[in-house]
Amino acid sequence: MTSMLPESRPAAILRRFHVHPFGRGLRRAVFAACAVALSGMPSASADACEAMTGGEYTEPPEYVAFDLPEGSWHVAFRGLSASYARKELVPPDETLVDWTQLVTWHVTFGRNRFDLPTAKDAFLSSLKSQCKSVQTRDIQSNPLDLIYEWWHEGCYDRPPQHEIMRLVAGATGTHTISYGRKGRHLDAEERAQWLERVSAAKIQRRIPMEGKLSDFDQAQMHVWNGEYDAGVKRLMPLAEKGKAEAQELLGRLYVEGWGVTKDYGKAREWFEKAVEKKHARAAYSLGHLHDLGLGVPADPKKALELYRVAAKGGIADAEGRVGYLLVNGPSDIANPTEAYKWFELALKNGHTHARFWLGRLHEDGIGAEKDALRAAKLYQESAREGEPDAQYRLGRLYATGEGVEKSEADAKKWLIRAAMQGNESARDYYNQNFLIAPEAREEATEEETEDEA
Repeated sequence: MTSMLPESRPAAILRRFHVHPFGRGLRRAVFAACAVALSGMPSASADACEAMTGGEYTEPPEYVAFDLPEGSWHVAFRGLSASYARKELVPPDETLVDWTQLVTWHVTFGRNRFDLPTAKDAFLSSLKSQCKSVQTRDIQSNPLDLIYEWWHEGCYDRPPQHEIMRLVAGATGTHTISYGRKGRHLDAEERAQWLERVSAAKIQRRIPMEGKLSDFDQAQMHVWNGEYDAGVKRLMPLAEKGKAEAQELLGRLYVEGWGVTKDYGKAREWFEKAVEKKHARAAYSLGHLHDLGLGVPADPKKALELYRVAAKGGIADAEGRVGYLLVNGPSDIANPTEAYKWFELALKNGHTHARFWLGRLHEDGIGAEKDALRAAKLYQESAREGEPDAQYRLGRLYATGEGVEKSEADAKKWLIRAAMQGNESARDYYNQNFLIAPEAREEATEEETEDEA
């Protein structure tokens, strides 16, 4: 049977018009929500990505914080790749399948993409080739920050749609900030309100652009822009002179094979040099090599030791990984009760994925009191932030009625949201519980019971 769940959202804005089912053979999301810790740049391979972040989403070097009413919108998709980062937000009870309002932020990395008028014209030309009735209007025509809108009253099988779009040239890429209304044209009051919101959105930067950048910051900017050869050229002499932060970043480039030949051994050497200088992030990066056995034999104990060092240095990601190993590591290091404390600390310091794990511990009654109500609340908070694992778990709770009032509609909603971000468990659970006829499910359950017996 073919799944009716929609696939993950691609970066192309034109795809907003389409909903494509993904077949049961699709085993991976189109986009991976992973980025190298600190640098904000994504991994070229799954193992390297996992080595740097544990597969969790982190904000890129430049991002936009949306000024939206608290609790009235949720992150329906977030993704990061070698060329872009993206977030899409919709109202409470909507998904990327049935949205009527959509707020999008998208950044395409690379300073060579700053010809905004050409980018706008290319998009509109492509849009009009699909829908001849599209109308457009320029609102602000600044070469480095322009705003325009487009609309149509219905096109082929598409309902009316109206969008306000802003293109901004950032330090590390070209940003698109937009608000879309599907189903009707924006009235004058709505248009004014959303034009103000889109116009007022500010790009947040990890490195201040004011004043002269240090040699290391310039190297970091090169890495963020995908200019890896230039980044390595600046980093190498700094690392050889003993600058710990340069050694750590150079090590990550060796992990990824960006600007250098991929070499876990050399990555480990640079990480170790930086760790000797008490560099917390280097301890975190080195810990992941030992955790996953990249260039060294897998050694959870050594990884936990290094994560603890990084955690004491204030690295929230490391606090989360300490908690993770204390729950999922070998029995001789497992300590779920201590893990709970680490997850609480990590969450306090901004590691939002830790909220999901706190929910898991309460749901399973491991390291914390078994409490489905508490688990559901934590999952709900995490799910609204766009965490697909929490969306999946919350969907299951709604399906079974544990910790929440049983609701097939809410179960489907959260499972779909998780599946659209590539969570295979959510997709499989949805297919098994909501696409297969009840009698078929009963037969499958009986067969599984017989197999277990």
